[in-house]
Amino acid sequence: LRQPSHDCALLRRRPLRPLMKFGRVLQLRAIPEWRESYIGYKRFKRLLKRLPTAQSSGSFSPTASLSLREPSELEAPLLSGPYAEVEALFFAALDDDLRRVNEVSVAETESIETSVALATGGEALLSQEEVAALYCRLAKLRSFMSLNATAVKKILKKFDKNMAGTGREPQLPSVMKRLEAEPFSVCRRRADGMAVELERAMPPDKVPRLRQLAQDALKRAGGGRESRPNVLPLALSLAAGLVVALAPLEAFEQADRPEAQRCLGVLVATVGLWLSEAVPFFATALLVPVLAVASGAVPPKLVHKTGELEQAPDIAKRVLNSMFNAVILLVLSSLVAARVVARCQLELRLAAALQERLGKQPRLFLLAVMMLGLLLSAAISNVTAPVLLLAVVQPLLQELPSDSRFSRALLLGLAFSCNLGGMITPIASPQNAIALVALQQVVGADVSFGRWSSVAGPVALVGTLGVWLLLLLLLRPDDCAVLPRVACGATPLTRTKKFSLGAVAVAVLLWGTLSWPPLKQTFGDPAVVGVGLMAAAFGSGFLNKDDFNSLPWHLLTLIAGGNALGLAVHDSGLLKMMAKYVFRLLGDDGLPAAGMELWLITAELVGGVLLV
Repeated sequence: LRQPSHDCALLRRRPLRPLMKFGRVLQLRAIPEWRESYIGYKRFKRLLKRLPTAQSSGSFSPTASLSLREPSELEAPLLSGPYAEVEALFFAALDDDLRRVNEVSVAETESIETSVALATGGEALLSQEEVAALYCRLAKLRSFMSLNATAVKKILKKFDKNMAGTGREPQLPSVMKRLEAEPFSVCRRRADGMAVELERAMPPDKVPRLRQLAQDALKRAGGGRESRPNVLPLALSLAAGLVVALAPLEAFEQADRPEAQRCLGVLVATVGLWLSEAVPFFATALLVPVLAVASGAVPPKLVHKTGELEQAPDIAKRVLNSMFNAVILLVLSSLVAARVVARCQLELRLAAALQERLGKQPRLFLLAVMMLGLLLSAAISNVTAPVLLLAVVQPLLQELPSDSRFSRALLLGLAFSCNLGGMITPIASPQNAIALVALQQVVGADVSFGRWSSVAGPVALVGTLGVWLLLLLLLRPDDCAVLPRVACGATPLTRTKKFSLGAVAVAVLLWGTLSWPPLKQTFGDPAVVGVGLMAAAFGSGFLNKDDFNSLPWHLLTLIAGGNALGLAVHDSGLLKMMAKYVFRLLGDDGLPAAGMELWLITAELVGGVLLV
């Protein structure tokens, strides 16, 4: 058999779109178990973007030796200003990435070589099925090494292009020549030889099938593969829901609430699927309306026009209509606003400003971001605020390692602070508006805006400080002594950009003042303002169809499934039954015991929110 080259049939894959960027190709073809060991291609691109706008002086002087540079080059005068800084950081990061690539390549190659010796020795000790599995494993390793070699070549081309005009010789020829001596390059050549040996160990008529198995293995392993459900957790979750829905439970029989019991079964199945991740989260969300309608968990209502009960088509329409509601539109408009802010690089400017003032004090930076989340959620909405603030901190997160404890603390702090900020004002979240109506109708108390904020504000502030201290204590985000500098471009704001940013500013202002009666009578709901923002952003041509299609629809689908589940829990009477059951356990005749009213009401509300 002819010895295959680096682009042999083993690595032949379905061609991707010609215009697809290499960063996307790398993401699609990365082997999941080695994803953290690939060349950080996008990180290098962000590093090179610092050159046009870096404000470094010529005083930067790197002291670390760079293994990919010749001794003569290290003794040569360094470039001054931002070019010196970027060049030093670039090759230091490349050395670090190649170290990880070498570690994986050497370890896997040595492990596979041991197995290949068993398959190709004088007495073949492996079956044909085992040889095929070994061949597929080798295909993954060769894909890993090949993609990393391509990534190094492409990023070096970009480096030379950005360094053009500085007097520095192109680095691609010399660095690529020295890469041939890197351990992973040696492993690539050894892997080619092992592929030939394994093919020779198989009958000639089996070799095409062997190569096809390797191609299929690469397709399944890549990021763009079709995911398969985890059958056992899927079956167990659905079986548990079915048992709960059909079991003779006395509480439901006495209350004559068969729909509530079926809804409990749907709830158990859904929570089981979410917890086990047997299928993707958004797929579980799409399954909710199917289970709710097919199981009869949603009872029919009276139709006012005819006075008859709803039929199955009417119930299905009601469940489906609940999925895409005003909350979905509000979240969608928030994502569009974040996309506009990112396209104008406003989040880079904000992140750079925060980094400049608090970059050497990461703990205070974390607290500052949490306070921003607290205040912004109180001013507009705890649905919109985290989306906008995530766009601000994302440039910093991209510069930090994926396993950084500070990154986790920053994201958790932002989430908790926005949740707490949603309590401060009546307009911060829909739950607050519902609580105000309940207070007026049930208790007869008319709570003003100021009184609400005076009670909830201190609680939210103390809660945010407490969460900050807990994050410092539990996560210990001390792995980041100095925050990485954010590359903030000085791209001029065109007329279209100014118009789009103005539309975002008007939308944010309206979201924050929509409780004012004239505005409330005009727009009615924050989602209407959000729809207007989307019309302005896409109608002006600033955002296009590709931007719309690339929005995180899986997140919106997850929220939609939660809406359908909430409708089923409410309409089936399950929520009322659980509330009555709690009161029955803690008091006589369904009433809370003396002195426990406040705690029981709090427990009921918290449990209801968690359930819905």
